[in-house]
Amino acid sequence: SGVLTLTSANGTATLVQWAAALKSVTYNNTSDNPSTTARTVSLVVNDGTSDSISVTNTINITAVNDAPVVTSLWLGVALNPVNEDTTNPAGATVISLFGNSFSDSKDAVTNGSSANTMAGIMVTGNTVKGNEGKWQWSTNGTTWTDIATSVSDNAALYLDANTSIRFLPALDYNGNPGGLAARLVDSSANNLTNGSTTNNVSGTNN
Repeated sequence: SGVLTLTSANGTATLVQWAAALKSVTYNNTSDNPSTTARTVSLVVNDGTSDSISVTNTINITAVNDAPVVTSLWLGVALNPVNEDTTNPAGATVISLFGNSFSDSKDAVTNGSSANTMAGIMVTGNTVKGNEGKWQWSTNGTTWTDIATSVSDNAALYLDANTSIRFLPALDYNGNPGGLAARLVDSSANNLTNGSTTNNVSGTNN
């Protein structure tokens, strides 16, 4: 709270100038976690002798959804190693790989929005080479689908939290294959279909 006082040197300002000055007064809150309690602004005009009746306006604050962030625990995600020539590696679920690195604390606003949970990931990159093997995903651990090397910000693959990911090595391959790039998705994104391709993914690769 506070008081803003506008004055005119020698009382020379015109009504048009006063109106322009008052219209230029705005409210700005730079907090990423602001209270959504309504603010009030009261206006009083003084003619040099006495004050006018106070006029009050209400400013309503609407909470907006913030993108999830990677926590300080992020050290990269890796599957358990598999032996050379393994033909049916088990893989791991998205939530088991990424869950501990997910945070949506910015959306936890007192008297406002609540933090979302992790919904899944957007796979935006796949740098594996053909002689190394294939990255794959599955919803049941039995039927596996290859993750294309063409995934990108403009053609990201959505995988929900319960979907499994695995690396299927090529015959006789051993070493560290090219990896995946992914972004975290929170539960506010409720219009996504598992295994679908989504355009124009924004943010930083996680």
